[in-house]
Amino acid sequence: MVASTLTKLLVTAAAVNSAMALDDSGAVGVMGLVGTRVELPCHYTPRSPADKPKLILWYKTGISRPLFSHDSRVPQVQADLRQDGGELRLGAGSASLEYRNLTTLHAGLYECRVDFYTSPAHTSLVNLTVVEPVRRVEILGAWSVGRGSGSSGRGNGSVGRGNWGVLGPYYPGQTINISCVSHQGWPPPVLTWWLGEKMLKSSRLEEAVTATTVQNDLVIENASRSWHDQTLTCTANNTRLAAPAASSVLIRMFR
Repeated sequence: MVASTLTKLLVTAAAVNSAMALDDSGAVGVMGLVGTRVELPCHYTPRSPADKPKLILWYKTGISRPLFSHDSRVPQVQADLRQDGGELRLGAGSASLEYRNLTTLHAGLYECRVDFYTSPAHTSLVNLTVVEPVRRVEILGAWSVGRGSGSSGRGNGSVGRGNWGVLGPYYPGQTINISCVSHQGWPPPVLTWWLGEKMLKSSRLEEAVTATTVQNDLVIENASRSWHDQTLTCTANNTRLAAPAASSVLIRMFR
């Protein structure tokens, strides 16, 4: 069933809530989820083994003053290294910046600069991408080209699990149009249809309905009686750091 597929994704996502990579500009790319902890690395090695950092500065593009600073020539307490939900964490050969509760406002390009007493200065870049998971997935269904007055329905879901609903009943031979709509989330998610563990090909590509919603449509032409009591699931995934949002519905056919 699709539940086992979602469980595998959930286990993978639970193992890590941030990821790192090196982009074309030479900046270290770090990705984290809204509301989680993330660490922006800054590792340095002075030219002279006996040399030490004199001044450590963290900048963010668009802000002229340093976000965090540490001057070894001036006494500082640990509280001086914390502000705006972040903390400068000093270690042997490192001066990482940690945020414990990420928001979308933290996203951007950061620069770490380390000045030494005798060695040349060290500079490194970190590009922080903050992912906002999809909040909700909704399945809307209706039919056309068939007998009777027809019916429609909806199934609502929440992040990580489906909230079961029912679509139909439909007459055999009808064309059933079903839409999956995701709400919130950045970057925009990929929507996928499942029949049990089988991935279905959608009838149309995803399209952004609004700035915060994405829609994907599935058309079942000449629906047969075999669709009765089949479970359709739509997943919305925009990151490997979290389980996808999902919604499931049960298809009902007239006998």
